[in-house]
Amino acid sequence: MKVDWTDLALQSYEDETLFILRKWNLEEVKNFSILVFEFIELLKTGTVQGRSTYLPSTYFYVISK
Repeated sequence: MKVDWTDLALQSYEDETLFILRKWNLEEVKNFSILVFEFIELLKTGTVQGRSTYLPSTYFYVISK
């Protein structure tokens, strides 16, 4: 399965990593990035389902609070 990042998803990821870096430190940014990319690998297995959106074949996932 292929996972595509939308422009909004990429911007959101960048914004979140910058927020984490400002609030905590580089180690926490690394931990967040690992969490994100592990989740992407899980998505590729097709065993995780997200909340559907108004766009066809597009789903919403929360990786971390």
